[in-house]
Amino acid sequence: MSALEINNSYIKNNFKDVEWEALINKTSSESVRADNKDIETPAKTSSTNMVVRIILPDKRVGASFESNINNWKDCFKRAYKIAKLSVKRTICPNISSFNSFKKTLLDFKDYKEDELFESLDVMRSELDKKATLISLGVAKTESVTEYYNHNGSLISIENDSAGCSISVGKGSRVGYANSALKNNLPDFKAVVEEAVQHYDYSKNKVRIVSRDYPVMFANEALLVVMQPILYSLRGNTVVEKKSNYSQRMNEKVLSSKITLADNPLHKENFSLFDSEGNKTKKTTLVEKGVIKSFIHDAYTSEALNQPNTFNSSDVVVKPSVAFSNPEIIGNNKLSSMIQATDKGFLFYDLYPEHVVNNITGDFGLNSSSFFYVEKGEVKGIVKGGVVTGNSFEVFKKVESISRETRHDLGSFNFPVIKTKAHVLTQ
Repeated sequence: MSALEINNSYIKNNFKDVEWEALINKTSSESVRADNKDIETPAKTSSTNMVVRIILPDKRVGASFESNINNWKDCFKRAYKIAKLSVKRTICPNISSFNSFKKTLLDFKDYKEDELFESLDVMRSELDKKATLISLGVAKTESVTEYYNHNGSLISIENDSAGCSISVGKGSRVGYANSALKNNLPDFKAVVEEAVQHYDYSKNKVRIVSRDYPVMFANEALLVVMQPILYSLRGNTVVEKKSNYSQRMNEKVLSSKITLADNPLHKENFSLFDSEGNKTKKTTLVEKGVIKSFIHDAYTSEALNQPNTFNSSDVVVKPSVAFSNPEIIGNNKLSSMIQATDKGFLFYDLYPEHVVNNITGDFGLNSSSFFYVEKGEVKGIVKGGVVTGNSFEVFKKVESISRETRHDLGSFNFPVIKTKAHVLTQ
C-alpha cells in the first residue's frame, strides 16, 4: 500500500491534527478438491480489505471500511466524517506505536497448481483401499498484512501457508483429518493415516453406563472446552466485569500441571504485530495453575492500569482483545496416557461450541470422535453420548498433559489433557 506512504502529505493537509491508523489485508488462495467420483476441481479466490480509524483532538473517533484500496482517500474522508458525528470517548488511548519493519516469509512460491494436483495424488495413493474416500483437498494461501499510522509506522508482513484435509468413510462411520503449516508442507501421508485411524476407531459401536470417567481432550476439543478459561483471561472481560478471574491475580485457579501462555512468536503460528501496530511478545498467563497476567490491548491496559500485552485484534472495536496463539506444553507421552486408562474417553472434537457458557463455565457437548478407551486401547465409538462438566472445575483435577502438541489445526498450540468429566449416554 505504497500510496499511503507517498501521499502522507495529502493526509496531513486534509485531516489536520488528527491521529490515524490504517490496516490493510490482502489474501489469495489456490486449491484443488476431489471427491469419490474422481472429480477434481481447481479454484482461485482473492480478497482485499482496508480499515481506517481516525481520532480527533477532542477524542471523538471514526472508522471506515473499504474493499478497494485504490479508494483509500474516500475511506479517510468517511472515517473523518463519522468522527465528526460521534461523541467523545471516556477512554480513548492515543495511537502511539512507532514501528517500521518488513518481513517476506514465502515458503511456497513454487507450490503451484501442478504441485497441488501432485499432493492430491499422494494422498489418494496413501489412502488406496484402506477406506472409502468422501472428499479431500489441498490448498495454498498467500496473505499480506500492512499497518500504517500518523506516527510513521510502516509495517508489512507477507507470508503463505499450505494445507490439506481429507474425509473418509461410509454412512455414519467416518474419519476426518486436516493440517496447515506456514513453514513446511503438511505431512500428506500422516494426515491420511490419521483419518483412517479415526475411521478404524469407529468400527465398533460401544454402549456404556453414564457416570464420571477419565477423559482426554485432544487439541481442537481442548480449545473448545477451555473457552471459558481463555475468555476470563482477556482484559476486556475484566473491564466488563464478566471474567471469572477478575479479582484473582496471583491466585491458584487451575491444576498446578497447567502453564498457559499466549505465544504469537511460535514458528508456525506467528503474529509479528497486533492490530494497533505493536510488536507482539510471549505472555505467560497461568503458571503452574496460578494467574500471572491477563491479555490486553491499549484500551484495557489503560482502563485497568496494567501493562499492554499487545493483543489487539481489531482497529475499529475498542476494546478488541484476543489470543494470538494460546499454548500449553506437557511432559507425558500420549501413548502412555492412553495405556494408563482403564475405562475412559478420547475426544478430538467437541460441538456445538456455542453452547459452552463462558460466564459459568458449564458445558454439554457431543463429538464425532466419542472414542471409548478400555484397558489402554481404543475399543470403539459411542453414539448419542454427551460429555458434561464445568471448565473452571474440570481443569483443577488434571491427571496428565501430553508432550505432543498440535499447532497445525489453527492458531493454537495445544496438547492432550487428561482429566475427569461426566459422560451421559442414551
